[in-house]
Amino acid sequence: MNRKTGFQIAFTLGFSALIIMLFSSFSFADPIPYLKPTYIYVRGSYYVLNGDFFNCTMVVECDNAVIDGAGHTFQGASGLNRIATGIYLSGRKNVIIKNIIIDNYVTGIQLSECENITISNNSVSDCSVNIEMTHSNNSRIESNNVTGGVFRGIVFGACNNNSFTKNNIIGNSMGFMAEGDIWISSRYNTVIGNYIAENDFGISIIQGSNNRIEGNNITRNNFGISIRNSDQVIGNTFLDNNYGFQLHSENCTFYHNNFSNSSEHYGRHEWAVKVSPINSWDSGSEGNYWSDYNGIDANGDGIGDTPYTLDSNNTDNFPLMKPFGTNSSPLPSPTDVSYLYFAISVAAGVAFALSCLAMLFIKQRKTKSRKAVRFEVGQCKYGFSHSHEGS
Repeated sequence: MNRKTGFQIAFTLGFSALIIMLFSSFSFADPIPYLKPTYIYVRGSYYVLNGDFFNCTMVVECDNAVIDGAGHTFQGASGLNRIATGIYLSGRKNVIIKNIIIDNYVTGIQLSECENITISNNSVSDCSVNIEMTHSNNSRIESNNVTGGVFRGIVFGACNNNSFTKNNIIGNSMGFMAEGDIWISSRYNTVIGNYIAENDFGISIIQGSNNRIEGNNITRNNFGISIRNSDQVIGNTFLDNNYGFQLHSENCTFYHNNFSNSSEHYGRHEWAVKVSPINSWDSGSEGNYWSDYNGIDANGDGIGDTPYTLDSNNTDNFPLMKPFGTNSSPLPSPTDVSYLYFAISVAAGVAFALSCLAMLFIKQRKTKSRKAVRFEVGQCKYGFSHSHEGS
């Protein structure tokens, strides 16, 4: 055995010994380091935070309660050792959670089997799931900032008759999502007036039906909306999304929506990755605005004269010439009849005012002189005319 071979053997044995020593000090049964939270139990009717809380979990154990964060923070831990939940409610009724900043939990706010819960004016960010609801009904999620969810911004499953209004849902993987299983879906929920931007999916209804999605601003998402069941999508603005919508079911209704500036593929806007048969794209008299519609409006009624065709089974029969919500009537010009009527009305009003002033001037000359009397009662001042004879 030469010197080179001996050196190779020694190096191999030494390296192997080092590996054995490292792995002998590490137990594969050891879990990832996990911070155990400090639990705060709410058992009273009115609870106001008087400071910030770190690595804590609030458990609401009573009904008919108000939890007011007063602008204070529930701060979890970052990295792999996150605390499971910031605020947890199970089986609760008539609870209001407001004005709290919640950051860096696995789940920021979690509701399970709850009724008539209000979550308002909170900021929930950078959690794996920012707000989660399961089997919870008749609740309101309103005016919250929901940002940076690693997996979900707002997610609910098997939930009915809830309203989600005026929330800012920004920069999540899934912005707003309804999920469940084949047996249990979410029904009769309303998603109204939210700003949903810069998510992978803006709105995704995986398992649900008869939900109403109305008046939302859905901007700069990869997919604006993805629907698998019968829902109504009315009066929303879809702007600068890579894909406006993705449909996997029939009997969805779309009208008064504005679809603008989706990515272009093969010379036309790629509004839908998949459009399934058969959905309704108008109300029977008005449809949607499509920024790539190239039809004309010969009679000036604001409706395109030719349909907008998505595929062989889906057609908007009444495409709008201008975005819904904008004034489609031009301002009157001097040659318009409406402008003539307006000018006549103004002239008549001026003439009437001048005649009234002339009559008043004549009447004042014929009327005896009057002397003004003024008196005060407290902070109120009164004035009236007093007539006097023979002065």
